[in-house]
Amino acid sequence: MDQTSQSTGSRTKKILWLIIAIGIVVVILAVVFGQRASRRKADIYEAVFLDNNQVYFGKLSELRGDFIKLTDIYYLRAGTVQKGEAGELPSQVDLIKLGSELHGPRDEMIINREHVIFYEEIGDQSEIRKLIRKDKGE
Repeated sequence: MDQTSQSTGSRTKKILWLIIAIGIVVVILAVVFGQRASRRKADIYEAVFLDNNQVYFGKLSELRGDFIKLTDIYYLRAGTVQKGEAGELPSQVDLIKLGSELHGPRDEMIINREHVIFYEEIGDQSEIRKLIRKDKGE
């Protein structure tokens, strides 16, 4: 072999090793960021506002087509009304875990996107998130 074909072969091997190294780095980064994203998503609760004035809090996941799925669901219910000192009637609002109703629904809701006005992530320090943590014993 002459010197030109040796240098071409050497250069080809270097390029091949560089491509393999880049591929390995890309795979490692994809795995690390994929795990981090799935862990983060597991802790996220979202408020889903429906066109019938109901709001549900839970873990939202996308479904194909016209539906979304909400799990680990909570909602607000007006509690007892008491007479205040100044004559006002302050109402207490309770956060209720879905499933405690008489019909015992599964803790999963499939919602038609057509009825969703919007949804937003619940802040980690919000009162709703604090109540959910308390309910879960966290």
